Amino acid sequence: MSSANLPRRRRWSTLGKRVQLPAGVIERIDTAAETVYVNRTKDQIKDAPEFEEARYAGEPTYLEQFGRYYGQPHM
Repeated sequence: MSSANLPRRRRWSTLGKRVQLPAGVIERIDTAAETVYVNRTKDQIKDAPEFEEARYAGEPTYLEQFGRYYGQPHM
């Protein structure tokens, strides 16, 4: 298993911030273990833009920064 496929917990508090992941980075979900497997490294997720719920609701173009970061312009 490569480092890009290591399990990432749904609780991102260990990274110190909330991030939003596009559905395209999810490889599989193990509901029994409550684990989401993604095709990104821990550092890539850690360096992602922080998710701010207030901005998400109030700014229609807010998701564009996530699309640019993940290379998925139509998030």
